[in-house]
Amino acid sequence: ITRVMTHEVALSYVFRKQKLEKTSRFGTFDELIAERGYVRSDQELPCRLAGRTSLKKQMELGTVVKSILCPSYVGYIDPARLPVLRAAKKVPLTGEQVALQKIIAAKQPISKKNLMFQSPYSYKVTTETISEMTHMSLIYQDGDSAYCLTEASDLTQEEALKQIAKWHFKDFGLFSAERLAQFLNCRMAVTRKILSELEDEGYISKGFLLEGDPSLYWMLTEDVGSKVRPFTGMFLLNTQDNLSLYLRDYIKKECGSSVSAIFSGTKIIGHFKGKVTPTAAKMDEFEGSDLARKYLEDTARIFGVSLSKGCDQADDDWEASEFYSKTNPGL
Repeated sequence: ITRVMTHEVALSYVFRKQKLEKTSRFGTFDELIAERGYVRSDQELPCRLAGRTSLKKQMELGTVVKSILCPSYVGYIDPARLPVLRAAKKVPLTGEQVALQKIIAAKQPISKKNLMFQSPYSYKVTTETISEMTHMSLIYQDGDSAYCLTEASDLTQEEALKQIAKWHFKDFGLFSAERLAQFLNCRMAVTRKILSELEDEGYISKGFLLEGDPSLYWMLTEDVGSKVRPFTGMFLLNTQDNLSLYLRDYIKKECGSSVSAIFSGTKIIGHFKGKVTPTAAKMDEFEGSDLARKYLEDTARIFGVSLSKGCDQADDDWEASEFYSKTNPGL
């Protein structure tokens, strides 16, 4: 396609796909999960959901379960989507994994304590095996943190990855091959094959879509001819949000590192290390305008939390992500 977008127009397009405008946010969590299918953390909710809830509450209701998503972060997903994740991560099982799979299948839902007791292996081996099976989406945790077995799917690994790619395109609208490979956690050759097949199906279209950028991008074919209204909203983007991963290069360029950012329209007007969510607010090294600081303070006040100095290492999971990507290169 011959369409070319400025950086501002491209960001407006992505932000609108993400439902970040106040007037277009999801009215209920059920609506959000029906369309997106997943939430990575509580940090993703305030800028997309008009109401108030928590993932702990939604876990207890059974709306979502806890698993490893794609990209590979702990997250919360519609149980109906789990078999696709399992198929996408399919690898031959070890003897230990087969043994624990049989125990879980017979006793599910089973607490970690009972699983450790019934396992024929040592504490260390059992713990490592549970972690491996969780990363494979072979098992998940319910609202009581008990382990259950993910149902198998008839999809091949490639078909499952293609389905996940469709989910991401519906969620973001626009991808380069490099960024999609990161979101699928698979090799570039596999990613390009998936892009080619989705293009052949008419689901996406490619072109040099970003002004001044020599990279090829793919976008939803249904949006190719649509006019993009400028995004004028304001929102806080925490680091444990997949949009932060999607915009990682841009945020690093503008802010010097991967940090939480306050956007006004498509511009970053402030950034800091830490997070502001309905459950906690931590801030260090704030830089930005008075408007950005006021927005940050007002957001914390609305959530009923007070801003405190200092942030935990766990608040920023980029290093863990890089380590996982290097040690688990995918397909």
